[in-house]
Amino acid sequence: MRIDCGYRPNGVVKMFHAVSMSKGERDQGRLLMLRWPKLRAGIMEKEKAQTELTAVVETDLPEADVELESVMTDLLSNDIQVRKLIEMPKVAEQARVELRA
Repeated sequence: MRIDCGYRPNGVVKMFHAVSMSKGERDQGRLLMLRWPKLRAGIMEKEKAQTELTAVVETDLPEADVELESVMTDLLSNDIQVRKLIEMPKVAEQARVELRA
């Protein structure tokens, strides 16, 4: 598994990974959730660093979709943040500020 993007400000490895939440592709979110504990443990062991993972999902997600809500809840309950694509410019600005500190 390859994570799409990451950086390390102040000793914390922050990573972002695009995950499709379109119908029929939601297994991507479940796979990320299942792989995250091992990935986090490996980083903590090798890098001695705390980690944060953010799943980047589509901006236009359907409302009142039980399966989608279930996947999103599972991601959040496994310590994976979720951000919509439309939020990424703000997230990128935060990363820029953190990297300059």
